Amino acid sequence: PGFDDAVDTDGDGTPDGCDPCPLDISDDSDGDGVCDSDDICPGFDDAVDTNGKGIPDGCDTFGLEEIDLEDIKIFPNPFDNSIILQLPNNKMIDRLEISIYNLLGQRILLNMYERAINSIEIKNLNSIITQQGMYILKVKDLDIGSTSIIQLVKK
Repeated sequence: PGFDDAVDTDGDGTPDGCDPCPLDISDDSDGDGVCDSDDICPGFDDAVDTNGKGIPDGCDTFGLEEIDLEDIKIFPNPFDNSIILQLPNNKMIDRLEISIYNLLGQRILLNMYERAINSIEIKNLNSIITQQGMYILKVKDLDIGSTSIIQLVKK
């Protein structure tokens, strides 16, 4: 009522006066009441924020506590062909960057991980780290900006 039912700007079959997303052809594909063009967290309900941080759970750490990168354990160290980064039990890091540097400061590995839970294994290190010796592992939480530096030894 009060709108011209013949006006349908996005051509989705819903008149603009009744369409919550009148300029968005695909409208609200995840059904959370937020137009796809304005959706903070596509594919998830933007209204669900369990921990109250202002980030919808679908794009957050699902309510799990943030962890201190100092709590990450690396093994084996010394290593041969792979290492495992062990996160504390039931903890998750949403966006993680892992780099390995030689002692000249040259980055020889850069890996990005999303929603890392429990542990991360980095395999086939022999293909990029061919010489025995000391290396530097840098682990960075891209969401909160914290960084941990760990010395690695290649067997």
